[in-house]
Amino acid sequence: MDALLALFLIFVVALPLSAVLNGWALINLWGWFVTPLFSLPELTMGYAIGLGMVVSFLTYHYDTSSSNNSKESALAIASGALVATVLRPTITVFVGWVVYQIFL
Repeated sequence: MDALLALFLIFVVALPLSAVLNGWALINLWGWFVTPLFSLPELTMGYAIGLGMVVSFLTYHYDTSSSNNSKESALAIASGALVATVLRPTITVFVGWVVYQIFL
């Protein structure tokens, strides 16, 4: 029962955290690369989260290979998803910042 509660809490934290971090990443990347190139306005957090959700919805692909062959516990999978939720936008913004600093 404790593992199920922990799993639920991880997803309750991961979903809003993922939306906010992806919105933060989109705000930065949009401001560095899209706004100056196309003379478009800066994004607000609400629009960035919404745009990120639309793109995620349109490009989502369910991965059946990892769920059938994995012997990891649900808690380990959820923990990995939480780490990926934080690392993916953070690393993307860091790489974008490096490109912006060096090439622009």
